[in-house]
Amino acid sequence: ENPRKGEMIFALRHRYNYNDVGARKDDWKILRTRNKSWQLFNIKEDVSESNDLSAKYPTRLKEMVTETENWSKTHIQPGWFHDESAGEFWGRNKMPRFGETFEYNQK
Repeated sequence: ENPRKGEMIFALRHRYNYNDVGARKDDWKILRTRNKSWQLFNIKEDVSESNDLSAKYPTRLKEMVTETENWSKTHIQPGWFHDESAGEFWGRNKMPRFGETFEYNQK
């Protein structure tokens, strides 16, 4: 049984010039890497995440993206950087650039 039934579980990784982000809610998972289009998977029926359902369920995708974007607003900047150059890069490149991360222009 799912111990977090009905709750979103979030993951966010700041990369250089973009963010990778994913979230899960029950059997559904959204994913965006390298600023490509958002993807939606039913991970109960498709464990390998090979069947993107974003075109079939655009409302579900949009709701999950919006909830993930709202969560991200509480994580504006890391509390620490692994080295000084990473912190300098962050400032120089106007990170976290969530405006780009959460664009919703599905094809």
